[in-house]
Amino acid sequence: MYIAQPTHQEVKLQHTLQTIARKMRNTQTPSEQVLWFHLRNNKLGYKFRRQYLLYQFIVDFYCSAHKLVIEVDGPIHEQQQIHDQLRTDLLHRHGYTVLRFTNEEIQTRMDDVLQKIQKQLLSPARGELERGKG
Repeated sequence: MYIAQPTHQEVKLQHTLQTIARKMRNTQTPSEQVLWFHLRNNKLGYKFRRQYLLYQFIVDFYCSAHKLVIEVDGPIHEQQQIHDQLRTDLLHRHGYTVLRFTNEEIQTRMDDVLQKIQKQLLSPARGELERGKG
């Protein structure tokens, strides 16, 4: 079985994105900071990573045990909505669940946000669902 080696450009892109993700961890938005306070240190029973690199994307928060991606959306325009939808579609095709919350939801309805995340965490992980098919 032949496994293609990444090209020099792919390796360079990966390194660049990892550097950007590292910087983003130190410059989170206020809403990302609030949500991270509730997700960090296994507070919901699962490990989350912040500003995590998945494929060519840096996602806001990621729980590998459930292939769960959480995105915090600020004020967005139409172009951003199109980009976000394409990104979400790609992640779904690869078996990830994506939950999106607005800054306003996090700032004003954090209990609802945490409840939606907890509900997703209590459901079987996507990989478990797929293995159970057939």
